[in-house]
Amino acid sequence: MASYILRPPTNCLLKRKASLRTEDKDLLQLEYFLLEEFNIKDQCAQYGIKVTTKNQSLESNLEEVYANDLTENKKEALYLLDKLADNKVTAVAVTDVLKDIIL
Repeated sequence: MASYILRPPTNCLLKRKASLRTEDKDLLQLEYFLLEEFNIKDQCAQYGIKVTTKNQSLESNLEEVYANDLTENKKEALYLLDKLADNKVTAVAVTDVLKDIIL
């Protein structure tokens, strides 16, 4: 099961970007990263996703969420990342959306 905690991964690669305009007309910049860590205990790679939401007008991070250890399959992690980016899922909602997809 995925762990939704803030901890830095071994590798964090930016894969997708998206923009979203709020009801207040603020422009949010969404960034989707593929996380890759090597699990010493199981001797395999673990993949996860990081989502960052930035407010363009404030130039600050509003939210940053790490979903570590989602899968051992890189293609599956990229599929999940693409689904999140295609639907412009923000960092605030990513945990709930991933739970709905995975469970």
